[in-house]
Amino acid sequence: MGLSISKQLVELMNGKIWVESEHGKGSSFFFEIRLEQGDSKSSDLQDAKQDESRLLELEANAVKAQLPDRQIHAELNPQLKQQLLAKLREYALKRRPKLCHEVLSEIAKYQLTPEEESFFRDLKTMVDRRKYKAIVERIDEK
Repeated sequence: MGLSISKQLVELMNGKIWVESEHGKGSSFFFEIRLEQGDSKSSDLQDAKQDESRLLELEANAVKAQLPDRQIHAELNPQLKQQLLAKLREYALKRRPKLCHEVLSEIAKYQLTPEEESFFRDLKTMVDRRKYKAIVERIDEK
């Protein structure tokens, strides 16, 4: 529930919020918002300190929040795996590294077998090196 509220607050401020998960290490939550610099009146400064305190508390709560186990620790089912691989293949054919990384980040949310971890780690390396043809060939081998 805290993450949902955090997301709503950040979106109300035209910001963005995201999570980065690493299997076995946990998740980190981040947000970015733009704030305008106000007058430096003492009461405004006091309000700013309170707002900063609230934001730090909000950030701490967001970091402590955990997604339901099924979203981080669920096994990657074969149907979803094929859909994600098809998207990755499509983006590799279009030479779109950012979109390839987004698919790989989605895959990283799931519990993978050692074989799958190795496979997706290799694909990530290929994306980093812009080896799009090799990505497509490796996916087609699967």
